[in-house]
Amino acid sequence: MGKVRKYSYREPPTPKGLKAMEKGTLNRFDVEMFSNLNTGALEQYLEEKNRVDGFKGNPFKWKKIAVGVILGTFFAVCTMYVGLKVGIAISGGWYIVYLMGLALKWDPREINIVAGANTGATYIATGFIFTFPALYLLALSDKYEMEGGTHLITNIPPLFVVLIATILSGFIGVLYFIIFRRVWLVEDPLHVPGIEANIKLLEMSHDISRGATERAKKAIRLVTASISATMFFVFLKDWPLWGETTVLDKLFGGEYYGAGDFVQPYATAKYTHLGFGLIPIQLGVGWFMKFRVALLVSLGTLLQWFVIIPLAVSINTPVYYPAENRYFHIVDMVPAIAPAPSLVAFAMIGRLIAIGAILGGGITGLIKMAPAFKTATSDVFKIKKGERKDYIEGRGWYEWPVTHIKVMAVICLVSVTVVFVVGGYPFLESLILSVVLVGTTFFLGAIAVKVMGETGSEPVSGTSFLVLLLLILVFMLLGTDVSTTAVMAIIGTTVFGGAISMSGDIIWDFKS
Repeated sequence: MGKVRKYSYREPPTPKGLKAMEKGTLNRFDVEMFSNLNTGALEQYLEEKNRVDGFKGNPFKWKKIAVGVILGTFFAVCTMYVGLKVGIAISGGWYIVYLMGLALKWDPREINIVAGANTGATYIATGFIFTFPALYLLALSDKYEMEGGTHLITNIPPLFVVLIATILSGFIGVLYFIIFRRVWLVEDPLHVPGIEANIKLLEMSHDISRGATERAKKAIRLVTASISATMFFVFLKDWPLWGETTVLDKLFGGEYYGAGDFVQPYATAKYTHLGFGLIPIQLGVGWFMKFRVALLVSLGTLLQWFVIIPLAVSINTPVYYPAENRYFHIVDMVPAIAPAPSLVAFAMIGRLIAIGAILGGGITGLIKMAPAFKTATSDVFKIKKGERKDYIEGRGWYEWPVTHIKVMAVICLVSVTVVFVVGGYPFLESLILSVVLVGTTFFLGAIAVKVMGETGSEPVSGTSFLVLLLLILVFMLLGTDVSTTAVMAIIGTTVFGGAISMSGDIIWDFKS
């Protein structure tokens, strides 16, 4: 007798939902669909339903796709600015596409396709935000001068090297998702916190496009009221009316409030630093996730600020300070690193533990999911043997041909190597960089997608940091000079960030 498979993310289905699935009468946007999200049974039911009617149900119109790409290109600039300004890459382009689709009465699947093109054009830039500026800082900034007034990087590499390599790796990041999709959206579906908002908007477009205007109007009124309230609150919080002072700054400004957060003064923040951020979008996501999932998402933060950081400060843990190449006790690093001991502990200890937790938890998760990967991969490869009917004569492939992963991996390997060599970099280092990118895009990309599906936020910066360390280690072992190592490691990390951003972005579109 075979062993019963245990699933990590499946929810129990409802009796009515199972009965409707068995009869084949359950349709998208039925009440039972919402009741059976993330059960696995619903996702597999819809997978087979899509396999039958997916071609006729998903009109691909280039004019509408072009609108999504153009909007996405514009919002890519906005996203990069916001990312550099506040450290978080959030794009509103997809929301504009959804509202446009509602106004023009587009089919919900049309909206999803166009929104996917929009976010793809936006998030390919995410890899640049957190890594590429380092080249300019190390080459031009006075803050990063070395002895004698020189800089670590003496010349900025040609931009075509980064752009072409990022585009190629972005393709492979998307193709790898063929396997990720089968594992984490169909067989054992990740919840992807926050996706409920997308599905609700698609339900509204479904009602409008089919004439159910009263039901749609009720939902639109609720959404409009929420948008208006949020916009008014954000205006009070963020819009400077007196120089750089906002309305809330005027009312609450001082040591207990700043930039939208009620915070504990630094003078009292020895063991921890408490703050309450006024962020409407997190209220919305928490409302959709409910208490249990929201608590699980927040556990890392709670552990950090209420256990790890107080413990590190209380024993005055030594921390390594690279600028002086020696260890200091936490309290001795105030204010050189941060204005309070707790913030020093966060920067020098807590953040590194968080990166390690992402990697450790991701690897553990991948090991636990190995049987599912094996099943999904073998299932995908059955296409070649004709055991699965993904190719439909006269229409095309339902699932993108898995053989293209191999082809694209080879193309990426050769092309990225050539691009770097043409850009003036050594052949051996260029080849090894390409190999590392192809490998890490799959393994660390899988971890990033898994974290994205669990928390709704993709750890691009955390996983990119690991790739940066790996590349530096490899180039050091090869005896590469320090300047070339810095440039190639930063560019390689930028390319990796762009690739996994595409894998993380596409999970939202396929989940919807």
